[in-house]
Amino acid sequence: RAEAGKRDYLSYQRVRVLGRGAYGAAVLLRERRTGDTVVCKELSLQALDAPRLEVVENEVRILASLRHPHIIEYRCSFALREKQLLCVVMEYAEGGTLADVIWVHAQRAEPLSEAVVLRWLRQLSAALRHLHAGRTLHRDLKTQNVFLSLDQQIKLGDFGVSRVMSTDTLLADTVVGTPHYMAPEVIQREAYREPADVWALGVILYELVALRRPFDETNLGALVVSITTKAPDVAPLAASPHARELWELATADALLQREPSRRPTLDDLSDRLEQIPQPCPHTSTAAGVEVPSVA
Repeated sequence: RAEAGKRDYLSYQRVRVLGRGAYGAAVLLRERRTGDTVVCKELSLQALDAPRLEVVENEVRILASLRHPHIIEYRCSFALREKQLLCVVMEYAEGGTLADVIWVHAQRAEPLSEAVVLRWLRQLSAALRHLHAGRTLHRDLKTQNVFLSLDQQIKLGDFGVSRVMSTDTLLADTVVGTPHYMAPEVIQREAYREPADVWALGVILYELVALRRPFDETNLGALVVSITTKAPDVAPLAASPHARELWELATADALLQREPSRRPTLDDLSDRLEQIPQPCPHTSTAAGVEVPSVA
């Protein structure tokens, strides 16, 4: 697919740079004939040291192996030797990230509608279930890595630190990820597996309901103590307009249970979601979805 991908790449028009980082830039491309858009990570081969190149190659391998409606779609990857660039072309999620949405609603003190929270939780759970079925841990699940399509469908992305577990080694023990979303067993350098991703899902649900993180200390030491010894504050959840059956999933009795074996599995979560009464859109006091402009 590399040469074909390069030919496809040349058929696209550069629209704008979406963001820059230490190793390159994310560029929005538009297909000249159809008008379809994709995003291309253009990474400098000169700036990529061996460890970082391994992270990129790992993400490409995992993305290329995944096909799911709620996971960012991989298109192709190739090197532009004349420009010393490594290009990774992927589906473009025009709707931004969950972090964007939560920030806007928090600034306005407007809760998300229960229907939206339930839909996103179901879609993100389905994406994780597909990932875990292939013995892959995401290991950096957070609102910044959960993207939205233009019609506000979940698109899970950023698999740079994900890990495919072999049948012989089903437990990972490397401390990776973003501290605010790390499960207690990860922080304590214990062996971990799928329940660590489930914990991060619980943190995301807490944010969607309460519009703030369950553990939000800025000092790393204090954050570690909170995650490993304290239960998340229930008050912001209970103050939300959402059904108790929904917000209770984001407590220490469910997804944010410190003991991994006592957390609900994704199948358990699916069953519990089916038992939550469907919200009536005409009586909901919560807002729909407000997102920053992506123009």
